[in-house]
Amino acid sequence: MTAAPTTRPLQLDQWSNTKAPLSSSQRASVNRLAEWLHRSSSDYKQSQSQSQQQQQQQQQASSSNVETSTPSADVVDAPLLPSTASEPIALPDASAPLVSAQSFLAWYTQLSDSVSSSTHSSHIHALTHIAHTTSIADSLLAHLDACQINVAELRAGSAFVHDSSRGIREQAQALLDSHTHLDTLAEDIASRLSFFTLLPYATNMLSSPDAGIVYSSAFLELMDQLEMALLFLNQQPARTYRDAQLYRMRYAQCVTRAATLAKMAVVRDIKAHAEHTAQRLKQLASSRTHASSDTDVKGKAREITQPPQSVISKETSQILFADAEQMVTKLRPLIFELAKRAASTADTPTASTAAEFESLLQECRAAWYHTRRPLLARLLAQRIAEAEANAASQPGAGVVPLARTATQLLAHIVRAEHRLYQRFFGTDTATNQPARHDAELTAYLGELTETVASRLRPRLAKEHDLVVLADTASVVSDAIHNEEDAAWSRGMQALVDEVQSRLSARAHQVVVSDIAHFTPDADEGELDFPARILAYRSSSRVGGRHQRGKSGAGLLDAALAASRASTSSAVHKVALFTMPPALASTYYTPVRTLLEVLFHLQAHLSPRAFCRIASAGIDACLLSIGKGAAALGKRGGEKEDGWLFELRQCEILREAGVSADLVLSQNPATASDSEATRSMVDTSSLVTAINTLWTNTTSLLYPTKDSKEEGTDMQRSTDAVSTRLHELISRTASLWAGAIVLPLRVYIDHHTNTAQESKYASTRDAFDTCIASILPEKAAKVRTWIEDPEVQRMLGARIAELVAETYAKFTELGDESEGVDEVKQRVVGEWNAALA
Repeated sequence: MTAAPTTRPLQLDQWSNTKAPLSSSQRASVNRLAEWLHRSSSDYKQSQSQSQQQQQQQQQASSSNVETSTPSADVVDAPLLPSTASEPIALPDASAPLVSAQSFLAWYTQLSDSVSSSTHSSHIHALTHIAHTTSIADSLLAHLDACQINVAELRAGSAFVHDSSRGIREQAQALLDSHTHLDTLAEDIASRLSFFTLLPYATNMLSSPDAGIVYSSAFLELMDQLEMALLFLNQQPARTYRDAQLYRMRYAQCVTRAATLAKMAVVRDIKAHAEHTAQRLKQLASSRTHASSDTDVKGKAREITQPPQSVISKETSQILFADAEQMVTKLRPLIFELAKRAASTADTPTASTAAEFESLLQECRAAWYHTRRPLLARLLAQRIAEAEANAASQPGAGVVPLARTATQLLAHIVRAEHRLYQRFFGTDTATNQPARHDAELTAYLGELTETVASRLRPRLAKEHDLVVLADTASVVSDAIHNEEDAAWSRGMQALVDEVQSRLSARAHQVVVSDIAHFTPDADEGELDFPARILAYRSSSRVGGRHQRGKSGAGLLDAALAASRASTSSAVHKVALFTMPPALASTYYTPVRTLLEVLFHLQAHLSPRAFCRIASAGIDACLLSIGKGAAALGKRGGEKEDGWLFELRQCEILREAGVSADLVLSQNPATASDSEATRSMVDTSSLVTAINTLWTNTTSLLYPTKDSKEEGTDMQRSTDAVSTRLHELISRTASLWAGAIVLPLRVYIDHHTNTAQESKYASTRDAFDTCIASILPEKAAKVRTWIEDPEVQRMLGARIAELVAETYAKFTELGDESEGVDEVKQRVVGEWNAALA
């Protein structure tokens, strides 16, 4: 027996790749040989017989399972597992080496058997699952058939029941409707009966001896119920009920009785609280008097080191106002009910008795006025008496401190009283009605104001200083109009009117006595012109001419202030009718007086009243200026000095007139005499107005004779000033132009025909000499007297016109090369050059 070979068998692929590469045909031949050898081997035949036996067993088992299985309702959903015999043949080991052709054939055969076994097993499993699913579907179809039968039976039974119960349901619905109708009818009857059964309850409550029942909520509800009962009885069909008219009468009597009880309670409580307040004020005054009259051990009374307070003390304010507010919760509902029914319209049940409710409410207000007026008037009188005593103890104290103290005290009391009154009788959002009887409230507060005005009136009548009166008016106006809510300030209008009336009367006196009837005193230097002007011009502080604001008239400080305000966007207080003191000294005394009067009046009178005084002052100044010019002419000097004096004063008068008319022209609709409390100056709008109106100085200050302006209070005065300005300019220009053209006039008067050329030339030379000598002299005088460059220009233009007229006649008598226009331009140029 030979030994086993020790060489490791080679696989076909390894042989083909390393030893002897085979072609595809050779490889196929080797495979066929290997397959034949494998099939011829005993192992293959044995395995083949075993596989056939296993397949037969599997077929028999599956057929037996199919025959014995029947449809059942208890079929389980779990899938059937194959038996052990039907399990697929496992694949050969791929890592096992192929030692020989027989082993390769065996490996290949096992691979083929495994594939065939897997296919057969999957088919068996699929057929088993299909059979199982079919059986389940058959069972479900059987159940569906049974359900359809049951549903049909239920539908038939439901239709039968529905048909059988239709009549019952109709009868039940009819019973329900009848019951609902009866309930509604019962409610309506009970509601209507409640309006009639209310009468005994109302009669008992309104006849109750308990006076505090009016403060209960039941009493207020009763008033609303009575009003609804009247509304019901006034409508159909209740209006036609038996005894409806009787019930309406009884209910109306109950409403009137309830309102009367509410009024009596309000009046009673107001009076009781006033008596209690008066008693507490007396006790407070007694305690203060006792404290101030304590003496030391030597019997000397202790001096009071603190001055009287300008407003009421905290204790007094607590007694007068804070404690009274505690009654608001108690009395306000009753007053509200009265006010609501007093404001009833035509469609309300109490419309016919609205006047009666208004009368009851008026009694409540009258009780308030009657009880509160003595308390507040007595307090005002005491505090003002203390302020007067304090002012008398201080030497030099005038009416201004007293007016300030009295006004602050009055404003405090009137403001607090107005607020307290509104808490009781003011507007309520529920009524949607405005506060009524403002005139009565204003009259009531005006009576309190009259208490202060009567104490200030004698002092104001004795005061003749306009500055003091203006300061007093400022104090009074500031105390009233600095409040955001000034609804109460209408009651203090009497005090404002009193101060403004005295201020206006004093201003008229100043206009008549100090301006219109002014007599210059030469010893006082009131006619030292142009010495005053020259002293001002030579002053080191001025250093030249007065500098004008870019957008202003220049002579008054308002223009310069407005210019600065417009360029810096800052808030400046514009002061009209004022100028630097040094410049003011160069003007006539009546003019300075007028500016001072207007300066003090501008913020304290209504625009039209202010303009009337300004107009009268300007007219009076024109008369005084004329008298001053005549007096200046009598002192000697040149003829035109008086005219230049008037021109200088008319400049400032015209400027003052336009400034006075400025605010009125900005807001003419509100410039009525009744609005005496309106300030004359509104800084925000005045700055813009001045910058706009002062820009065109020619058309504004010196309009031509053909210009038309709207009629205002200042129209007549400004027209008079403008007319006088033009007259003075024409008169002065005629005088100076006559001096310049004197050689020409002599030549024209003596030569009616063309004269010798030498005489004509000598006359022309004399004319040139007059222009060169007279114009600079007169321009220097104009520069001294006149501040406004526009007046200087107008004067030069008028001189040039008059010179040109005479020169035109002169050229008609000779052959002149230079035309009239050239001479006119030459005169204007020489004039402007001399003024520069």
